[in-house]
Amino acid sequence: MNDVWYATEKNEFTTLTRNLCRDFERKLAASLQDNPADFKSKLNNKTGLGDIHKEDGSLTTDDHEKAETLNKYYTDVFTREDTNTIPIMNERQESVTLKDVIITPDLVEEKLNKLNVSKSAGPDGFHPLVLK
Repeated sequence: MNDVWYATEKNEFTTLTRNLCRDFERKLAASLQDNPADFKSKLNNKTGLGDIHKEDGSLTTDDHEKAETLNKYYTDVFTREDTNTIPIMNERQESVTLKDVIITPDLVEEKLNKLNVSKSAGPDGFHPLVLK
């Protein structure tokens, strides 16, 4: 009996939430048509960094003071490494060398056709859709 009540309440809540969301989106779309500048101003509303507690317990007030407080904190937290005690690495001997690398147009075409265009750009900055 309890499970049925819970399922009913959950379904009603889900329906109510969907309806409220749909109504909000419709009102938002309507207000966009009436006054697009008002909507754009809401998108560009950027807030700054909130006030920060300084060591003496007081709050910072201006941006310069906030930057100085954060800088002091980070310089206190991070440590400088002793560069005199860094171990010396022996040079590695590689036994495998690449002698012949064969790249053919067919091989490149095959790899490009297998690219997933739903993925983001790689380290080269080219989107897979452009490459494909």
